[in-house]
Amino acid sequence: MTSTRTPPADKREFTPHFIAYASSNGNTPEKQLEVDDKKFPGGKMCGFILWISANKQAFRKKHPEALCGDAICDHDAWVRFLGGKSLVNHGKPNLSQR
Repeated sequence: MTSTRTPPADKREFTPHFIAYASSNGNTPEKQLEVDDKKFPGGKMCGFILWISANKQAFRKKHPEALCGDAICDHDAWVRFLGGKSLVNHGKPNLSQR
């Protein structure tokens, strides 16, 4: 059986997407978890899910060339769009080079 408990603060790792979410709210990732726990009791990651969904819609409209069907192909551009640090591009087209 898998534990659903949050790991201790010194063992947590955050995705560039969550770091961008926290930063967009003026928080560190750790602080954002605290804020969201109060704002969305019982709604694990609800604030992040709402934020990432809205940003995906905006990204798709602004960068249709970064899509493969409905999926995002240029993940580096996606993370930059969110205001986060770029990821390794893994050979995909890089919108910043265009």
